[in-house]
Amino acid sequence: MSIGGSFSNALSGLSATGRMAEIASNNLANALTKGYGRQSVVTGSRLIGAVGAGVQVIGLDRAAAPDLTAARRVADGDAATLGPQADALGRLGLALGEVDGIDGLFLRVENFETQLRHLAETPESEARQIAASEAARDLTQFLNRLADTVRTERQNADARIADQVGTVNRNVQSIADLA
Repeated sequence: MSIGGSFSNALSGLSATGRMAEIASNNLANALTKGYGRQSVVTGSRLIGAVGAGVQVIGLDRAAAPDLTAARRVADGDAATLGPQADALGRLGLALGEVDGIDGLFLRVENFETQLRHLAETPESEARQIAASEAARDLTQFLNRLADTVRTERQNADARIADQVGTVNRNVQSIADLA
């Protein structure tokens, strides 16, 4: 091998080593960055004709753990789904009221049942008829408000689903456009 060939081989090795040092430095600088994947330099033989002529950088390889990535995506999807569901269920729970609360469904049903029992004892009592009728009206109005709340939550959920489907469709189209 000639001195020029030796220098060429040495220079290619130094160039590849410099690139490896640059990537190692980048890996250290970004080690705590969320979502960053460690990179490594892929090298190979540089051939001129059929004769080895040093080393060449073929590319970069990013470390990936497909199982972890898939698990993270599932967890992200669950979080995106469960958060709004929990919020909606919380609002519905507030609309229902506490079991022992003074302004909820359970108290209204209990009041209605009590008024019906009293009315059954003395059906001819006009006061008890009016009390049962008012308890029935109160329960009906509460159920109507509750139905409105459920309908609103359903419409909000449908709108969120439509937004998410639109985002997925746009992303799929963007991926298709890359191909």
